[in-house]
Amino acid sequence: LGVLPRTQKALATLQPGEHKRLMNPYSRLNQAIQNVRSTLYLANQSRHPKTLLVTSALPREGKSTFAMWYATFCASTGKKVLLIDCDFERPKIHKMLGVANDKGLINVFADNLDVKNVIRDDTKRGISFISAGSGHGNASKVIESSKMQDILDTLAWDYDLIVIDSAPVLALTDAHIIAKLVDSTVFVLQWRRTRRDLAVAAARRLESIDVTSLGGFILTQVSPSKSAGVIGYAPYTSQDTGGAFKRYVRRLTGRDPSPESTRMPPRIEA
Repeated sequence: LGVLPRTQKALATLQPGEHKRLMNPYSRLNQAIQNVRSTLYLANQSRHPKTLLVTSALPREGKSTFAMWYATFCASTGKKVLLIDCDFERPKIHKMLGVANDKGLINVFADNLDVKNVIRDDTKRGISFISAGSGHGNASKVIESSKMQDILDTLAWDYDLIVIDSAPVLALTDAHIIAKLVDSTVFVLQWRRTRRDLAVAAARRLESIDVTSLGGFILTQVSPSKSAGVIGYAPYTSQDTGGAFKRYVRRLTGRDPSPESTRMPPRIEA
């Protein structure tokens, strides 16, 4: 589906600089997210999935960061977006947003709360969200598909897009349940870290239970300098003039680009 460029550190939140990069139409990050969005649109019969599950094969591959980035980007296009944290073992969405995790989705299941009572808004990013919640030891056993389906059906009336951050497929069964209820499921894999056999095993595990929503894979933490030409068109933008662009052209042609070729063309407004 796409590749996401390496960040300087594993992000726990969208810091001001990263948020600016995400909103900058000439940045690698913005172009990468746009590519993912376009591919999902085309793969889903020219309409964007209403419900999108973001999972991974293993922990610490960047799925929560991607879920946050994607939800924020889609909200910036005018969509009404809800981000749900379904990773009950390692919830991160509340940490990214700097809020307490005192109530959330698990409390809807275990304490029979109305799902609309656990929705909160983040005005900075323009999204609504539901944290994982707390207060229950083995939260994964509380999830059951019929009630989750009812929750998603209820929320779908109020939101254009629902992004769900779930536990890794090879770690817990939560993603197995949710993947059968959503329009599309994407796997987030970390470049040069996730073993190919584990990525394939995770995908086959979902296929083995007749999951038909598998949309594709997304590579995270890809080094632009070691994968020139892969991440969007960023080598052609002004932020890389004299750097990655020259290395990119040198790799293709064996010589440095002319000074004229490194100049940014004027932007034409539609």
